Amino acid sequence: MEAWPRASVDDLESLTPWRMFRRRYGQKHYSGTYWSSTMRTHLIYESLLELTRLLYADFARDIRAALPSPFLITAVVDAKVRRHVPDLLILREGSLVPLVVDEPFRV
Repeated sequence: MEAWPRASVDDLESLTPWRMFRRRYGQKHYSGTYWSSTMRTHLIYESLLELTRLLYADFARDIRAALPSPFLITAVVDAKVRRHVPDLLILREGSLVPLVVDEPFRV
């Protein structure tokens, strides 16, 4: 496995979503797009919880960017390759550490 490459916070602002949401008749989750005044663009969300987090991020004064589905995490767990895309990556003013936000998995 490769080590995580170093990236500056400024580099992270140019990320595009790793995946796009799927929409179909009868789906059990609520997905859509939200106009972010902070980002000045539409952001995708896959659930009402993600939409709520985008709303909070848009109104928080210290948030400089909120990036949906920012990257793919790959790890080997119990000899199996696991992959996961977190919900949001939040960049805050004055902080060099980005915040990864992820909804807990439910069955």
